[in-house]
Amino acid sequence: METFLHGMVLTNLATVFFTSNYRSVPVSYTSDSLYIQDYLPSFPLDLSIGVPYVVDFLIAVSVTCCALSSRVRASNTARAASLEPFQATSTR
Repeated sequence: METFLHGMVLTNLATVFFTSNYRSVPVSYTSDSLYIQDYLPSFPLDLSIGVPYVVDFLIAVSVTCCALSSRVRASNTARAASLEPFQATSTR
């Protein structure tokens, strides 16, 4: 409970000292949309997705894939290093 209280106090203090106005950098693709029917003509719904959301999604997927692949690579290396001493001392 105490940690939650501290978090709420710090969040509200940050809002007081630094304004809570949202700001963004205007770029050319902010208002562009991708229409699903342009790419999948047989799709039954007429959907559009904003380009910034697509860009954010692709960045998040690539960062996640890179993090997971490095984590798997590190765990495979650690597993191989930990198994090596047992294989070296095997007397079969």
